[in-house]
Amino acid sequence: MKTVDILNELKSLFMCIKHNASIVIVPGTIIMLFEITSNEWNGFRLILGFVYLFLFIFTFDLSNQINGLTEDIINKPERPLASGNWNLKQAWRYLIISNLMLTLSGLVLGILPYTLAWIAVASFHNFWGHKNWFLKNHISLTIGAFILLNSALRISNLNEMPSQIEIMIVSLAGGMGSVTQDFKDINGDKLLERRTLPIMFGQKIAIIITAISLTIGYGIFDTYFLFKSTNLLTTEALFLIIILVQILNLFFLFIGKSQQDYKTIYDIFKANFILYVSFLVIV
Repeated sequence: MKTVDILNELKSLFMCIKHNASIVIVPGTIIMLFEITSNEWNGFRLILGFVYLFLFIFTFDLSNQINGLTEDIINKPERPLASGNWNLKQAWRYLIISNLMLTLSGLVLGILPYTLAWIAVASFHNFWGHKNWFLKNHISLTIGAFILLNSALRISNLNEMPSQIEIMIVSLAGGMGSVTQDFKDINGDKLLERRTLPIMFGQKIAIIITAISLTIGYGIFDTYFLFKSTNLLTTEALFLIIILVQILNLFFLFIGKSQQDYKTIYDIFKANFILYVSFLVIV
């Protein structure tokens, strides 16, 4: 294979995960880097952990693009399938290989049950659950966040692991806020007859429901971790930043009008989820 071909494939791999990489790879990396500062870390395990995170989001995004090609041509034309860089046969081959690699990585890292659970959740989300906003966001992505956090924490093998309740609270806050992504993809979602929140209820009512959903997620997180927070300046400062970003997210949700505004709202949500994970491992 020529150098140009290799570079094109690497570019296609990046474009495949571009939109969602930050919400998986960044939180997972934060958890694994925290291991370096708190444990005697295993270099091989850390490198394999990064590979696992890449495969975790790649398998999800690729299966999503295989099933949502029509939407991507409108909403995300730079993706490899939508742009024509890959054909469906290639995409299915990459999906099968990457799922096998993800499974093998999970086996070596000792997190095979979480890996198989993720493959099942991703398949459900992308081929069935994506048609309904509640199943897609509040159920599938909450469970997905729970699997991601547990996987990264077990790869890191921290001395003091967060409780399952704490992991579930962060996952729930993430799932409740993930509905913000649906406002930027309305045109393409209509073609696939997806029943997303803004399509089902209209823009104004959907914004109110989203604000309620965000507030519930924020409230659960803030109430629990407010009492968990120590008096250390770092944790108090981080908690304050989280509160400010939550307010900013709600503010932009109500004033947003353009496609770019709704992309910003989703980006703020992703930043908030990263802050949640940071707080989870620091406290």
